[in-house]
Amino acid sequence: MDDVRAAVASATRMYANTSTLLDHVYVSEPSMVNSCKVHPPLQGSDHNSVLVNFSFEIPRSPPVTTRRVWLHKRADFEAINDDLSTALPVVDELTISDIDGAWNEFQHLFLSTLKRHIPQRSMSGKKKQVPWLTALVLWRIYKRNAARKIAKRKDTPSLWQRFRCLHNKAVEAMRAAKRAFFKLLSSKISTTKDFWRFYHSITSVQQQIPSILSRGVTTATSAFDQATMLNDQFASTFFARDTPLEVPARSGGESCASLEVIRCSEDKVYYALCAIRPQVAPCPDGIMGWMLRGASLSIYSSLTTIFNASLRLGRVPSAWKNSNVTPIFKSGDAGLAYLASLSGIQNPGASSS
Repeated sequence: MDDVRAAVASATRMYANTSTLLDHVYVSEPSMVNSCKVHPPLQGSDHNSVLVNFSFEIPRSPPVTTRRVWLHKRADFEAINDDLSTALPVVDELTISDIDGAWNEFQHLFLSTLKRHIPQRSMSGKKKQVPWLTALVLWRIYKRNAARKIAKRKDTPSLWQRFRCLHNKAVEAMRAAKRAFFKLLSSKISTTKDFWRFYHSITSVQQQIPSILSRGVTTATSAFDQATMLNDQFASTFFARDTPLEVPARSGGESCASLEVIRCSEDKVYYALCAIRPQVAPCPDGIMGWMLRGASLSIYSSLTTIFNASLRLGRVPSAWKNSNVTPIFKSGDAGLAYLASLSGIQNPGASSS
């Protein structure tokens, strides 16, 4: 009881000749108490009323993220190709001096045309499912939800009776699966590591980068400085060869022809667009493989112009240098692999044991 404080200081029980403090309110953070007042007793009570005003913040659950998805099965590529054929300007590659501007203009026209002819839908992030939801339970829930939709649409007593029957079966299957899961889990959890692995599997708490990172005597607080520090740490794990590689001397006295100007032909660009796999993940610009493949008839000429201008200028658009990278753990101890890569990064606020 050393870490708690009494908030009520006045007497709460009044006798004929004396008074005493019987109604206590204890708090661990005195700063949370804005005021504490003792009022006369209410009707029929022999105790004074205690009114305590607290100030605290209830942690909010993380917001559900939403994203826009393309309904590619309902895409009208015939209309897309017709609009792009007239919207994309015919530009001479020799007149292009700003490769970023040329790509940004193409990207804007391309995506704006797709938005007009491909419907989109907002989807929220799926909630984390509890581990005891087996295939049988999910099937029961699916049948119950389908029966509820039919019953709401037709509104007949027999359909509502069928829905209640399926609802009871779904609840019974869920309870049975939960009991079986915890019964099996009790025989598997033998260490604290197993317990916390299970705890993280059923909670939505995600590990975040600490607010302060340190590397040696340098500390980083902003997102940019932390990203730079992590990048420097990752780069320091790669070492150059002790002996530099030397280009071997060319044998023989024959001469080599000079390298000619590299150009892309429209045919090759068109065939490359048709060969794109539709399931390829998109880049940060949001352009997907099936979009380029479906609109290849109308964009291959404009892309050829941009490619040739890029080769002539010796620069690529800045947007092509951006990518979404997701590290995927392959084998070994995931914890040790992570600690090895971050061995030089420390969190000053964390204590090691």
